[in-house]
Formats: sequence, C-alpha cells, structure tokens
Amino acid sequence: MRARVLGGQATPAEKETYGRYQEQRLQHILEAPEEEIFKAEHVELALPPKARLFNSVTCSFCGEPVAEVRARVREGCFACIPCAEKYSRGWGED
Repeated sequence: MRARVLGGQATPAEKETYGRYQEQRLQHILEAPEEEIFKAEHVELALPPKARLFNSVTCSFCGEPVAEVRARVREGCFACIPCAEKYSRGWGED
C-alpha cells in the first residue's frame, strides 16, 4: 500500500487507511518504552590508521595555508591549487 500511496496510485480510502496506520506507528514509537525502541550495546570497531599530517606552507598569492604536498610552484613561489591554476605561463590571460 505504501508504494501505491507514495506513487500517487492509491484511492482516497487507501490513503486514509495508510494515514491511520502511519499515525498508529508514530504513536507507538512515541509511547513505547525505551528498551523496545532502542538497543544500546558496546561494539568493537577496527579503527583506521591515523592520517599522516603534513607541514603547511603559505600560498604566496592569496596567503592561505596549504599542505606542503598539495602546494604547487608558480613563479618560483609556493601556490595553492586554485592560485597555481590561474598561472598561464605567459600564454593567454592570467
């Protein structure tokens, strides 16, 4: 019935029945004891390895810090990727 209601295929009677059912489900969730709705337990997780941290350098064009491994060289200076992409090497516009 849910598919018919959500798909716009349900009759008015089906829509009403579905609405009443949804209201009953909602009331049950709101009034049920916590133990019936929630399950809390300790779980074991395999954590991923710690991320490598890289030194930051300052972009010579916009002043923003950028990870050293992400920095590019533009005109002999460190540049962040957006500023490095603006570099035209003398061809076309900046």
